[in-house]
Amino acid sequence: MNKKVPEKCHCCDQGNYLPYACVDTYRCDQCGHIHRHYKENVTEFHESDVYRDGQFDENKRGFKDLDPRRRAVRAVRCQRQLSIVKEYIKENESLIDLATGKGFFLEEAKKYYKNLKASDLHRVVVTHNAVTNPEVEIILSDISSMDESVVYDGVTAFDVLEHIDDINKIAEKVYKISNKYFITQIPCDRPLPPPNEGLFDGHAHYFTKESLEALFCKNNLFSPESIRKSAPGELAGGPEIIAVFKNNKR
Repeated sequence: MNKKVPEKCHCCDQGNYLPYACVDTYRCDQCGHIHRHYKENVTEFHESDVYRDGQFDENKRGFKDLDPRRRAVRAVRCQRQLSIVKEYIKENESLIDLATGKGFFLEEAKKYYKNLKASDLHRVVVTHNAVTNPEVEIILSDISSMDESVVYDGVTAFDVLEHIDDINKIAEKVYKISNKYFITQIPCDRPLPPPNEGLFDGHAHYFTKESLEALFCKNNLFSPESIRKSAPGELAGGPEIIAVFKNNKR
């Protein structure tokens, strides 16, 4: 497989992608969005065992434990995420966490939300969360294939969008399955190793505040409620963009 590099920006549709920083990496000359052009199928990469290689403990039927100090740090960061979500999604409303991974956010969110679900495309995630978060239904599905007849008041996606190649398709999907708010967190200002030289970490995109707003406000899908950059260590090890978008269906 050898995909063609898009000429126009995924997010603003106006800017041109120009070569940037390293091989197979491009930056929009208008909104600053960075596209890492992985030549294979990004979804298949995330579905494969290569992406989760060495992380799963077959005996425990779950991901290997973090050491207590790292787990405590992760819990505090997830509590900060939850505090943001709680500003917009009430306790009695429905919430789904997309690409939930190891379920650290679910461990905090399930203490507050009773109508809580999650999704992920990797089978081991479902197996792991069946043990660690049995109270939460985990839907095994690629986000783009999710059932659009089921709608949630709030949708969250933490450290997810950068892993998705066709981000326009995801923006449209999130619009259809959310009723009120979409809340997302994405890394920014990170190193950019060449994606096709054995160094691909699954990150196909790096957003700016401008590119993220352009993507989700395109075609009047959403309106921005809040977009800001977090400090390193606040929500993740490095800086992140945390954004809240209001669905314009209502």
